[in-house]
Amino acid sequence: MPTHRWLRVVLILGCVVRLAVVAARLSHPLQGDELSFDSIALNLATGHGYSTGASEADYRPTAVRAPGYVFFLAAFYRVFGHHALPPLVAQALLDMLTMWLVAGLARRWFGDDRVALAAAAGYAFYPLFILDTAHILSETTSQFLVVATVYLFFRHVAGRRLAPLVGSGVALGLCALSKPQLLPLGVVLAIASIPTLSVRAAARAALTLCLVAGLVLAPWVVRNAAVFHAFIPGVSTGGIGLWFGAAPFGVPIGGFNDPTVPDSLRRYLGTLSDLDQNRWAVAETKRIIDADPAGYARLTLSKIPRLWFNVGYEGHAPSRASWLVAAMNLLLWILAVAGAVRARPVPPATAVLVVLALFWMAVHAPFFTVVRYSEPYYALLLPFSAAGFVSLFPKRPHG
Repeated sequence: MPTHRWLRVVLILGCVVRLAVVAARLSHPLQGDELSFDSIALNLATGHGYSTGASEADYRPTAVRAPGYVFFLAAFYRVFGHHALPPLVAQALLDMLTMWLVAGLARRWFGDDRVALAAAAGYAFYPLFILDTAHILSETTSQFLVVATVYLFFRHVAGRRLAPLVGSGVALGLCALSKPQLLPLGVVLAIASIPTLSVRAAARAALTLCLVAGLVLAPWVVRNAAVFHAFIPGVSTGGIGLWFGAAPFGVPIGGFNDPTVPDSLRRYLGTLSDLDQNRWAVAETKRIIDADPAGYARLTLSKIPRLWFNVGYEGHAPSRASWLVAAMNLLLWILAVAGAVRARPVPPATAVLVVLALFWMAVHAPFFTVVRYSEPYYALLLPFSAAGFVSLFPKRPHG
């Protein structure tokens, strides 16, 4: 069977697996970050604005969540009612499109249909990607937008045309509306591409990406300025996230509900607005860093294994599932190095992946770090891993 037909089979099977997991998890109650996304999206869909609260008495405007995924959810809630199934099915279908883009990146980087097929298969059956689609979380949509940003950027690199670069900027802006910390991605891509594009062309690319992404973000920034009288380009909880990651009570925490947070502090923070909570958290984080800069640096570095391999949490022995994730991800890295060395991708693919790895650690390690934050990067790494895998099976000569 031709490779392109096998690719269709992989895409369909990957989608079927995701829909099966969605069906299996549909009865599970929402938890963690899902509750926040769901609540704000429901308020928006039912005409109560972009707000927290569950009644007329306590609705209040918020910026604790960036609007990209919230609007995605709200659109389905508006049309289909407050049901998780429609947006989850849409996420499964969207992830199938991400598989196709990953295959396209692999083909562009390595010029081999076998690598494209292996990359799509790796994405289709990687367990964390599958599980993401069954949760009311922004991972699936932002992952698609990250891959689309890079895919379109490399189309620009290959042809030096403006249209793919503008499309890349639009995708980046939409991604930043869900993951504001990824906004510098355009500059990172341009810097990593200097040896291929030249300094002048890379600067033009960076400027275009920033301008287009900024225009996409502008309505959200204007809304926040009008509502909160403050400059909030992303979310109003960035400082809180830094405080969580700074181990305020000995270890990094995932939220105010962590058992290490004193009840008295919870009550105090409950009297503050979102912005005042954030200002308090920024000041506390600065105090922690000033008290022990070296200790803070060690803490930040210690979170890198959590980001890439889901291990290294203080006081928690890794579960079997964690070890399985660590083993899978380590294998992807080993194969990716083999792909970079043996398969010789087109420039600047290797440089981009190396610089993006540094960028990913820089923007995620200061916070409470979990492995799902690394998943968009693994989607980009998969073409290299697939190339390393395929290099183990050289093509047989024809004839």
